[in-house]
Amino acid sequence: MDKDTFYWYWLNGIKGVGPVIMNRLLSVSGGSAEAVYRTEPEGFIGLDGVTDEIISNIKESKQDGRIYENLLLYEEKGFHFVTRNDPQFPKNLKNIPDPPAGLFMRGNLIEHQPPIVAMVGSRGCTVYGREVAYNIARKLSEVGVIIVSGMAAGIDSASHRGCITGGMPTFAVLACGVDTCYPAANIDLFENILRYNGTIISEYEPGTAPIKGRFPMRNRLISGMADALIIVEARAGSGSLLTAEYALEQNKDIFCVPGRITDPLSSGTNNLIKNGANMLTCVEDILIKSGIRARLDETKEESYGNSWEIKKRHVDPLNKNERTIYSAFSKNWMSLDQIVKASGLPVSTVQVCLIQMELKGAITLEAQGLYSRNALDES
Repeated sequence: MDKDTFYWYWLNGIKGVGPVIMNRLLSVSGGSAEAVYRTEPEGFIGLDGVTDEIISNIKESKQDGRIYENLLLYEEKGFHFVTRNDPQFPKNLKNIPDPPAGLFMRGNLIEHQPPIVAMVGSRGCTVYGREVAYNIARKLSEVGVIIVSGMAAGIDSASHRGCITGGMPTFAVLACGVDTCYPAANIDLFENILRYNGTIISEYEPGTAPIKGRFPMRNRLISGMADALIIVEARAGSGSLLTAEYALEQNKDIFCVPGRITDPLSSGTNNLIKNGANMLTCVEDILIKSGIRARLDETKEESYGNSWEIKKRHVDPLNKNERTIYSAFSKNWMSLDQIVKASGLPVSTVQVCLIQMELKGAITLEAQGLYSRNALDES
């Protein structure tokens, strides 16, 4: 750990100092976290938003020896604090209003970043919405795009899974610490994001609980990291529309999947389209409009720092019954009963095979009790 990381981590953790106040402190200190640390706290008196309590907190934080110890402990656990000066810090985030001092990252640290698309939507999505999100994410991933989302149930989860299946890593931005899987039902997705070279990201310390007020701040990071935003199913007034507001503020292109005018889950997305958002009916819509296709063509020979290999999952060979079940998948998500009916195998055989296939990485068990099939490489 270098001293620059320590100073940024110290600044990030001062009680009562959020991104707005933090950046005001930096603005009068030459943009240096070390300069903020070395400035006498009284030197910030009179700065807009800097209260007597914050001055007191700055003084106390300089005397707190646990700050250095905590940072070392996090590093030992694989929780990296990546500052905005580090090459692994998402470059798009540097350009948003009031970017964080740094991010806690768990998993793969990517230095040379390909195009990134954010995908969000309803937690209580329809089967159609889930399948659309999964397929869009998979197809974007197959051409070299990373998907960033919030790992919530519904559209977020489908988008992460589609990206993993397509062969690219995926970024999950949490409203809690990187040591916490939220929602808990998504533990399999949490582990697969890490297993397949993805990254769990948060601006909050490990151990931080996912309380309601932290989700809007998380949403600004999801849109801020991306080159463009896709919304699949959103009610009027949903959190996804707040993400759209952040995207507009950050000058991002917004794409919405249209839905039935009678469906409440499409009212938010349809209204966004009515008010100027781009309609998304196929992957090429976003690749061309946002300039991602041209960027991919320019860099198709470039290796992004050898941070990962774009490939399908490698699994142990499937046996005869497992192959029959794998071939029986006629859509992205199927229940146990549907798989039994499609494969023609006894339910007891299917149950045993599904366990083995999940261990091999051939399928994924969703939180809703549905199974999804993964792309495989058995070479």
